[in-house]
Amino acid sequence: MDWLDLAAAAVVLGGLSGGAVLAHGLAQASRRPRVLCLMYHRFAPRTRWFALQGDERVFTLPEEELEAQLAWLAAEGFHFATASDVARFARGQGGLEDRSVLVTIDDGCASAHSSLLPVLDRHRIPPILFVPTDPPSEVFSGTERRL
Repeated sequence: MDWLDLAAAAVVLGGLSGGAVLAHGLAQASRRPRVLCLMYHRFAPRTRWFALQGDERVFTLPEEELEAQLAWLAAEGFHFATASDVARFARGQGGLEDRSVLVTIDDGCASAHSSLLPVLDRHRIPPILFVPTDPPSEVFSGTERRL
């Protein structure tokens, strides 16, 4: 499907580099047709985030940053696509709104429910939540339970 220009911007905020990834992805969102895919993993209050180290910090986003990112996207007129929207688009059975964004959450961490869900509800954002069925990964060292 060469007409399908599906972009993936993996947003892994462990510092300024994640913000740069988001900014680059948003700059590319004007190319059509395109879906900007934001992939999140875990969330924590900023005070707890500062204490995290290594992979724990890389895969965790401060809750305040999450709210700011999604509020900005909503205010700037980005359209939050559903999984069904993107699937129809990928099959050539329909188009997508300009500036479409797909929000995904990997790893099934409990903070996806406790931190992310209220923000998604406030902004009416449909997420895709991937919940693994394998044993817990070593990435999170048992510091956060899975759903």
